[in-house]
Amino acid sequence: MLTRPNWQYLLAAVILGIIQFLMGLIAPFHTLVISYILDFLILVVAFIAGQHAKISSGHPGWFASATGAIYGFLAGITPFFVHVTANDLKRQLHHHVLSSAQLQQIVKIANSPVAHFTDWLLSVLTYGILTLIIGSIGGLVIKKPSDRDAI
Repeated sequence: MLTRPNWQYLLAAVILGIIQFLMGLIAPFHTLVISYILDFLILVVAFIAGQHAKISSGHPGWFASATGAIYGFLAGITPFFVHVTANDLKRQLHHHVLSSAQLQQIVKIANSPVAHFTDWLLSVLTYGILTLIIGSIGGLVIKKPSDRDAI
């Protein structure tokens, strides 16, 4: 199980990231169970990647963090392709009373390139740091195999 080449974990992160990106395009303002499952799966991939890195004499946290950063990169580019409207915000903020001017200001900010870039950057950093921690834990729970022929 842990004798896979390193690129397979990165490929798994790419595939999960693309699926998350597509889910964000299909239903950008809805929380989907599939999205939570994909987030859980990237943590599982990071845990196993951390174990593999430990066996391969690599740094478990850094390798797992690379998988998370790739996933965050692909999942985080969704806002660049989604346009927020006033109706979308009204549905999301149904308990808050906002004037029309406030609503238009929020729409303007939400659709700005700065907001999209910030969302993308935070996605990369969040998944990178979270998988760094999970991958380090994965590296801690496995023992590095010893060389039986060592002197």
